Amino acid sequence: MASKMRSPNYPALSLEQALEAAEKLWKAEKRTSVSHETAALALGYKSLSGPARVTIGAMRQYGLIDKAEKGHLRISDLAVDVLHGEGTEREIAFGQAAMAPPLFLELSRTHLEASENAIRSYLMTKKQFADDGARKAAKAFRETVAFAITGKKGYTPSGTQETPEDMNGNDTGQNSGAASGAKPPDGVFSLNVPFSKGTIAVQVRVTGDAISPAHLARVRRYLALAEQEWDGGDE
Repeated sequence: MASKMRSPNYPALSLEQALEAAEKLWKAEKRTSVSHETAALALGYKSLSGPARVTIGAMRQYGLIDKAEKGHLRISDLAVDVLHGEGTEREIAFGQAAMAPPLFLELSRTHLEASENAIRSYLMTKKQFADDGARKAAKAFRETVAFAITGKKGYTPSGTQETPEDMNGNDTGQNSGAASGAKPPDGVFSLNVPFSKGTIAVQVRVTGDAISPAHLARVRRYLALAEQEWDGGDE
């Protein structure tokens, strides 16, 4: 009998959802090393259930928790910087968390502007993902990219994460046991570009009356020209 196809590792939740969970763990335990069972309770689960493992696995993929002694974990320095840091330090940490999952870093280089369907197809045909895993991974990637671009500057934990026990834990994405999408205010367009490592933080802000797609296209062309003229190396 053939074994059930299992997807490679990936975070089954978006960065925004993982940060909501990290904030819950921070409020309950701060930097204390706790067992997985205790962490699950802090996250609002009744036990270390499948959905609890999904959330803990996603937090680990984004670098929001560190492994402590055997069977224990704690909030990472990266998580504290994202949740409670300020200025450039927080911007850098946010970008590092968004691109911490190896799969997301790869997709950011090859499928940054692709649709969920295109990403799902790629994961199934090129990365040996099962259909359900590919769907969840594609959705989490698109939401994380959108959140990193539009949501990080004004992000504050809201505690509005999906009800824990309502989550389907059939495929945890760990091989073990949203962005809002809202239109920016009229006259303002702000873009924050995440980088996976280093000290680079890029912000593009366009202001004025009745900003249109044509204005953004002009900004894009200027950035393309700047890239061509740049004498430095890669990022």
